[in-house]
Amino acid sequence: MIRGASVNLGGEEFVLAPLTFAQLRDGSAKDIATIEDSIAKRAMFSDEYFNAMARVVHASLSRNYPDMTFERVLSLLDLGNARDCYKAVLGLSGLLKEPGAGEQKAAGA
Repeated sequence: MIRGASVNLGGEEFVLAPLTFAQLRDGSAKDIATIEDSIAKRAMFSDEYFNAMARVVHASLSRNYPDMTFERVLSLLDLGNARDCYKAVLGLSGLLKEPGAGEQKAAGA
């Protein structure tokens, strides 16, 4: 198990892991840019935003749970936990400047 941030999704405990260089190169960096652009434009209720968010969380979870499907992640994420999971993944991956970001239990977990 790769160390990360514990999160409760749908009543189950999962551990989010940092994104790899390969994951960032293969689409996660583009998804992060899409999410950040949507947040800046206050356009967080679009399919593009929801799918990008789920892809980033899926990439993180897939490191510890290789059988986790994208569709399952879509069904586990909601408006109460998605942003906390996303911030945890960014923190674990060194993409947030906040000290210790992502290392504790994700809020809402």
